[in-house]
Amino acid sequence: MAFFNSGSRALVEILTRLQSAETPIPVDHTFFEFGSIRYHIQASETDPDNIYLSISTPSLSHEALPATGLPEFTLQEARKLYHKFAEIVEPTKEGYALTLKLNFSGLTRPKDRAKATSQISRLQSVVLSSQLKDMLGRLGPSGTTKLVYNQSDPFFVSRMPAAPAGKISAIFPMRFRDDTDTAVAASFFQELQDVGNSFAGAPKCSWSPIPPPELRGELVQHLTTNGGFVSFDIFSRHVKGKRAAKTAWILLNFQAYVKYHIKCTRSYIQSRMRKREEILTEVIQNARLRGSADKKTLQGTIHPFAEHLVYFLLFAIPTLVPTLMGRGSIIGVLLYLSYVDFMNNMGHCNFELVPKWILKVFPPMKYLMYTPSFHSLHHTQFRTNYSLFMPFYDYIYNTMDNSTDELYERTLKGTEETLDLVHLTHMTSVQSTYHLRIGVASIASKPSDNSVWYMWMILPMAWLSMVLAWVYGSSAFIVESLKLKKFKMQTWAIPRYNFQYGLICERESINSLIEKAILDADGRGVRVLSLGLLNQEKQLNRSGELFTQKYPNLRVRLVDGSGLATAVVLKSIPLETKRVFLCGTSSKVTQAAATTLCERGVQVIMNQKKAYDMLKLQVPERNTIYLKLSSDEIPQIWIGDNIDDMQQRRAQKGTIFVPTSQFPLKKTRKDDCTYLSSPAMKIPEIMQNVHTCENWHPRRVMSAWRIAGMVHALEGWDMHECGDDMMDTEKVWSAAIKHGFIPLTKA
Repeated sequence: MAFFNSGSRALVEILTRLQSAETPIPVDHTFFEFGSIRYHIQASETDPDNIYLSISTPSLSHEALPATGLPEFTLQEARKLYHKFAEIVEPTKEGYALTLKLNFSGLTRPKDRAKATSQISRLQSVVLSSQLKDMLGRLGPSGTTKLVYNQSDPFFVSRMPAAPAGKISAIFPMRFRDDTDTAVAASFFQELQDVGNSFAGAPKCSWSPIPPPELRGELVQHLTTNGGFVSFDIFSRHVKGKRAAKTAWILLNFQAYVKYHIKCTRSYIQSRMRKREEILTEVIQNARLRGSADKKTLQGTIHPFAEHLVYFLLFAIPTLVPTLMGRGSIIGVLLYLSYVDFMNNMGHCNFELVPKWILKVFPPMKYLMYTPSFHSLHHTQFRTNYSLFMPFYDYIYNTMDNSTDELYERTLKGTEETLDLVHLTHMTSVQSTYHLRIGVASIASKPSDNSVWYMWMILPMAWLSMVLAWVYGSSAFIVESLKLKKFKMQTWAIPRYNFQYGLICERESINSLIEKAILDADGRGVRVLSLGLLNQEKQLNRSGELFTQKYPNLRVRLVDGSGLATAVVLKSIPLETKRVFLCGTSSKVTQAAATTLCERGVQVIMNQKKAYDMLKLQVPERNTIYLKLSSDEIPQIWIGDNIDDMQQRRAQKGTIFVPTSQFPLKKTRKDDCTYLSSPAMKIPEIMQNVHTCENWHPRRVMSAWRIAGMVHALEGWDMHECGDDMMDTEKVWSAAIKHGFIPLTKA
């Protein structure tokens, strides 16, 4: 069990420093120790030999301490222990129970000084043990007394009338905050009782989930526990002489010992049982068929290095034997290695891909080729499905698992997972394929603008995947699955790239893909679908309004996220700002931000006549005075979308660029200007399975448009946010903060 030293480490350090100092050090310091014990130590340069130490300890009961100071028997105990280097000062320092004047000048040997320092550091246990001995002496032939060392964890000492002389029981009600700690503690207490009682000379130890008879008549709140009651017998020898201080310290801190020990044990159990938990999880997942439409089987295993060597030697036999006999074949070796690698990877691919029709057309294949579900039972069951690649031998030796066929059928059928949210995105650049969850993990874990040196080597494969997606990509595909609290979310990707969204000839095709994804989500019971990147382009589908008009009875709510994106933009602008410059391409977020700024009395300056006239029609007439068309006045706060290089060069030194688009600005003036991130927020720590970066954002940072869909689902809002409709910016901002999303920039 963990054990807390009864000596004060802080007191030892201070006293050692004072004694070893070459010149006197003035000290006037107050500090607290475990268990609400307060110390005050004082030393001066004018009187370096004398150190004044005061202590205040909690009263174990309302009768334990007199009105002022400590009882005489405690003072006598202190004089007895510390008479060589300390004397009691009366009156004591105000607010303290005891004050000692320490003088170590009479102790010439360093060993004696170290021993005296160690003794004085245990002053707290001396004071507390004297209280405990006094209370035990006043307990009488029978009765129960409550002791309060920690206000939240009182305990009791009791003597029953039938108990032998000198025998007292200490009873500890145990309370734990976590249910897991309670479960671990119950097992620990049972073991403690069994082991403790196996020693003949040890005091009796017992544990019970209900209050023992000694506590009959005590208040109900003192007997309400979730960890039961632990009892120890205390004999007279335990509170005599030098044992008293140690006994008192152990009893007073027993509950703290146990809680600390349970926390350590819980961590140990978790680390030792992690592998077993993984195996158990695999069994449960295979049995209950949880998850998405992906037909999952084995979740992954790790083999020891020595086992890998054995596998290598076994697999090498069919190639080494013909070679050594002079009958080797290069084609045979290549075919053999290809077959072994294919079958091995298929068996561990994590989903069932062997179609049922193959086994129907050619039934013997069932005995000649294993399936991923067949091999998963080898990892999750005991002594079954040993055969690697060929189940024929398991049938011969009767080691085939009885549930093999049933698991194969159920895994092929699969189950659909009910989702709360789908975020619909698409690929951006050609190499963005590698930044998806299904791409290269090391690349996907970093922002897309963080290039790697070997990207040019794998770029041809990226070009090939782009061509295949363009030609054969007929529906959105699942990129990743996330979880926030109880809400399940997936990211789907349209198999199209940025440049394709700019082609007029591709608009109809892209819209049909988006429409298909929306209908698929609606059919699967998805509550919210958020449109990401160019999937909400106004020229493409009017920010999703095209689909709500075409399908007015959609159950899934479409969200373009413009409300939260506008809120993030507004929160990024410093509060003291009086003027902003609006430029670049006009968008829904840009117009909403400008309208809100005018309502706040911030002057919005524009230099494009067409954009100015369009915005003036949307701003309430009373606020149009804050709109200004000028090509000469250029403030230092710029907001907008697609601000080109020529415009950025006109900015003053120190200008702050606040983008309103999902795509980051090109940093033409990064040396003398500040570029804020495109509207985004940090996600809560409790969000699970976040293994990749969203495009150019850092890890665990997501765009405001994507987060808006999450907030929509978490709040249970029942309206679309697409077309010209927009959520109230303050409402959606407050909801995002409430659910743990953190802004990247502060105004």
